[in-house]
Amino acid sequence: MQLSHNVKGRRSLQRGFTLIELLTVIAIISLLIAIVVPGLSRARDQAKNTKTRSIMKAMGDGLELFRNENPDEVRGESYPSSAAADDPTEQGHQTIFGAQWAARYLLGKDMRGYVPKRVGKVFEPNAPQYWEQRDWYSDNATPNHPLDRVGPYLDVGQVTVRDPNSLPGSDTAGGLLFPLDAKTLEQIVILDTFEYPILYFAANAALAQRPTAPVAGFEPNSPKGIYTFSDNALFTGHCKGAMCDMAPWDFDTGQEHPLKEFGTHPNDIPDPNSLKLPANAKSFPYYILNKNVYESTQRRTAVPVRKESYILISAGKDGLYGTVDDVTNY
Repeated sequence: MQLSHNVKGRRSLQRGFTLIELLTVIAIISLLIAIVVPGLSRARDQAKNTKTRSIMKAMGDGLELFRNENPDEVRGESYPSSAAADDPTEQGHQTIFGAQWAARYLLGKDMRGYVPKRVGKVFEPNAPQYWEQRDWYSDNATPNHPLDRVGPYLDVGQVTVRDPNSLPGSDTAGGLLFPLDAKTLEQIVILDTFEYPILYFAANAALAQRPTAPVAGFEPNSPKGIYTFSDNALFTGHCKGAMCDMAPWDFDTGQEHPLKEFGTHPNDIPDPNSLKLPANAKSFPYYILNKNVYESTQRRTAVPVRKESYILISAGKDGLYGTVDDVTNY
């Protein structure tokens, strides 16, 4: 009897999983992975979006301090200009753009504080008759001492800062509209948590007071809008219709920014209702349009969001400006 009992025990111990049981376990594990992994990915993306908004909040706090302490730099505007313009610290004409101006105001060219342009030619009487002070950020500035600085207005430990030259796609950057050279691509920008530049657009305060002012203009020399599309042309491109003076920056995504198309809309909108037409749905004015005001007014009042201050735009996870995953300060 004992022998029979032992044989039965061995048989019981030797019994393994059947094929159906194994397939069932594999199916359950695969299902759990399919449920959990996307959730974890979404959670990571949401955490990065939240961190990007935190960076934008810190930038906004810094811009508030900057404008309060440097009224000469604001020159009657609500916030310091984001217009693509000559870099006053470099010899010759070298354009820098909105994202670079934001970093310049908040951190300075070398992250040790901003040198106000109001110092002018006092420190170099023989300089050419335009803003050109090659020693503004030098420890040996004329006359042999560093120029006064303000800020920094942003803790560099809170943000990632890089020069565009080190970003993917820099080898194809540039175009015919603005004179670019190596110095332009060396001027730092502040990155979001996905490591794409945060764009800065400052509103035209004078136009913001006019109820019929266009939401946006395409470039400085065209009919002006409260915001100007070309302020960040280094990254968004500068295209009108099929013509591109400056190609949009490709961060190795292999896709074109929808924001590239936002210059195709007429600058001065005769009929605000036209903003909602499918052909204009990817226009820069529609992107920054205050949709609540637009939809709640019978005559379709067209005004931009934050019409008296500034807009910050992150490309989000996909690296494309103008898509649904963009992170903005509105």
